[in-house]
Amino acid sequence: MPTVLAVDVNGHRTELPLPWLRDSCRCADCVHPSGQRTVDPAAVAAAMVDTWAVSGDALRVVWSSGHVSDYSLSVLVAPAPPAPVETWDASTFLSVPSGRHDELVSSPAEMADWLDQLVRYGFAVVSGVPVADGEVARFAERFSYVRVTNYGRFFDVRTVVDPTNLAYSSLGLAPHTDNPYRDPVPTVQLLHCLEASTSGGDNSLVDGFRAAAVLRAADVEAFAALCATSVEFRYADSEAELVARLPVFELDDRHEVRSVRFNPRSIQPPPLGTPMLDAWYRGYTALAAIVQDPAMQVCFRLSPGDLFVVDNRRVLHGRTAFDPSAGSRHLQGCYADIDGVRSTLGVLLRSSADPVDRIIDVFRRRGDEAYLGEPVSMSQHMIQTALEAQAAGASDAVVAAALLHDIGHLVHDLGDDAAQRGIDARHEDLGAAWLSPFLGPEVTGPVRLHVAAKRYLCTVEPAYFATLSPASVETYHLQGGPMSPDEVAAFETSPGWRDAVAVRRWDDMGKDPARPTPPISTFEPLLRRLLLH
Repeated sequence: MPTVLAVDVNGHRTELPLPWLRDSCRCADCVHPSGQRTVDPAAVAAAMVDTWAVSGDALRVVWSSGHVSDYSLSVLVAPAPPAPVETWDASTFLSVPSGRHDELVSSPAEMADWLDQLVRYGFAVVSGVPVADGEVARFAERFSYVRVTNYGRFFDVRTVVDPTNLAYSSLGLAPHTDNPYRDPVPTVQLLHCLEASTSGGDNSLVDGFRAAAVLRAADVEAFAALCATSVEFRYADSEAELVARLPVFELDDRHEVRSVRFNPRSIQPPPLGTPMLDAWYRGYTALAAIVQDPAMQVCFRLSPGDLFVVDNRRVLHGRTAFDPSAGSRHLQGCYADIDGVRSTLGVLLRSSADPVDRIIDVFRRRGDEAYLGEPVSMSQHMIQTALEAQAAGASDAVVAAALLHDIGHLVHDLGDDAAQRGIDARHEDLGAAWLSPFLGPEVTGPVRLHVAAKRYLCTVEPAYFATLSPASVETYHLQGGPMSPDEVAAFETSPGWRDAVAVRRWDDMGKDPARPTPPISTFEPLLRRLLLH
């Protein structure tokens, strides 16, 4: 009996394993109105097909049990959107991701944008937070759940006599993650400045994911040792005895770093006889040097009312030493959970703002920014690209992809000169991920692939490269240059690749500063027709 269905998707043969296909059914018998699945795992494992048929994008399967499943092929095989994570170092930001307290608490849209930055970069700053005892915990509860620890619901960070934690001294602290001796570790940390009249005590942040990538590129064996070796982290005082045994780096199923535990104050030496011990120490000392490199650190000084939040599984924080006799420094901190951050962000994106209004708002707020060295603004370029798609008779979805292909540039905070600073903003992935909650893969697919389409055209049509503008040539090399044969083959099997190539050609035509350009609101009816429901 066959174990897969072989179907044609966008001109390419695609094999759908039967258990996976049965498990992907979203009918009312398989998904409760609450959104929770009710399908029986036994039915998935035993799934056999009686009959099936394809009509355009629609696939209908009648299972041997009599159950009927209907699918949209483009939705069924659409790749999962990439995680909205961007690594960084000292050169990345023109200004740190930030928001104002009064705007965040009064505007769901502003809170959503701020939380999106927190998820994307692993940190964000807030100014204008009331200077009041416990305000740090009250602010945390606006988007997550406060994690109570042995330090309490919130805790004071200031100099004390005979401290049990070096954070309560005036010493400088190298970049570190907090509470690595806990399992699970608190995943979000907040620090709120109440007093800052002394010199010193400046804060530094380091992207642990970027630091891990630097180490991995320099010494893969040492990196592997820090992933494979569980070590003990320990903290003890009169009221607590906390121990956890975990590696410095934890990897996900794609072998990418998902969490970092680095705190030289609490880490214990690996047990004698630990495999790869030499490599482990090589990696440990190299990582310490990497995170203390000023080129890796984003530094800033907190004033009263400022608060910063970090993803404690990713971003290391430190401070310079300060003189307690020359003034005062008083911070309050608390811990919260990253799943609460993501939950609040998801609810806000789903319910607090109309998706089309959000798109139009982004164009109005940032559309006048320069377009990467071209003679038009971002808004002019994107709208002109959409006009070219309309003139060519493209479908609504492809016109929308042309209109929104560069929206990733409008939702990151890397500055309009990121390319000149050698930064590939990965705006194609960022834009597709930002759009995917409310527009389908027929739109987000070409958005995600339009950069690859430029590389593809330069590879398969050598004369195409000569048509690129100087700014486009600069980003072409930053984005990877010509494709290898394997990359060409992979691109030609990607759903929506032909539409992405078309968008890329219209992109080249959307750079005329003298061309009349209608407002973004012209496209509102088209975008509303395409919204997911």
